[in-house]
Parts: sequence; structure tokens; C-alpha cells
Amino acid sequence: MLTGAPSVAFVSAQGVLEAVVPVPRDITYGRASADGMDPYVAMSATDDGAVVVAGGYSFVVVESTGLIRGYVAVPETMASEPLPHEGGFLVV
Repeated sequence: MLTGAPSVAFVSAQGVLEAVVPVPRDITYGRASADGMDPYVAMSATDDGAVVVAGGYSFVVVESTGLIRGYVAVPETMASEPLPHEGGFLVV
């Protein structure tokens, strides 16, 4: 789950909270508009149990251990979910 903190919460199949991982503060989700922030955020699970969170101008890979595997900011807003691809992810 992505919380408004912002952080990612990992919950087991049994409903047990496994970890809460804060997303770096320099990562911004949503884009500023005349009406406020665009709340578009997409998440995608990786094969090894991490998640990719994409929204606005940034995406971040978060492991359930609390490690931020990587993040990047791009010059334009993302308009798609991150799609797994050999060696990484594709976003529009």
C-alpha cells in the first residue's frame, strides 16, 4: 500500500504488517495543476518482492527490507503504470 506519508506499507497474505518504508522526501508524486495536485500514482510488484511506485515526475523501487533500491526523476509526468521489461521497467 502507498500511504499519504508518503511511505510504502508491505502486508503479508495473512494480513500482517511486515514493513513500512518511507519514500524519500525529494520524490514527489502527482503534478501541480490549477486545481491542485494530480493524484495519479501507480504501483507494480517486482519478481523478487519489491515494488515500483511511479507518479508525477518520479519513480522509486522499494524493497520490503526497507532498502530504497533506486529512484529517478524524469522531465515529464508519467502517464502509465510501470511495466516490467528485461532489466527494468517501461513507463509512458
